[in-house]
Amino acid sequence: MIYDGSTNPNVLAYTHSHLTTGLIYRYWFQFLNFNGASPLSDPVDIPACEAPTGFESLTVKSTSVSQTVIVWRQPTDAGGCSITSYTLEKDDGQNGEFNILLGGTLSPSTF
Repeated sequence: MIYDGSTNPNVLAYTHSHLTTGLIYRYWFQFLNFNGASPLSDPVDIPACEAPTGFESLTVKSTSVSQTVIVWRQPTDAGGCSITSYTLEKDDGQNGEFNILLGGTLSPSTF
C-alpha cells in the first residue's frame, strides 16, 4: 500500500515521487467502507520516463520536382523508455496547417 485514504476519503489523487527511470510501476485501487473492501480495480502499468529529447533536425537526402527523400535518426535520449513510434508531419506547401504524413516504427520508409 502506498496511500491509505482513511483519514481523508475525499482525496482522489496521489503523487508517487522518487520513481526509478525506466521501471514500469503497476497501480490498482480499492474502496473500503464499514462492510469491507471492494474488489481490486484492474491494474494500470505506468512507465517512469519522460518525452524523448536530443534529436537532430530532418535531413534532406535528395529532392526533385516530384519527390523528396527525408532521413532522420533516433533521439540520443529516449527519456528512460523505449521509443514506440513516431509521426512525420507536413504542411500543404503554402505554410498551412500540418497533417500527419507518416507514422509507425523507427525504420526507413519511402513515400
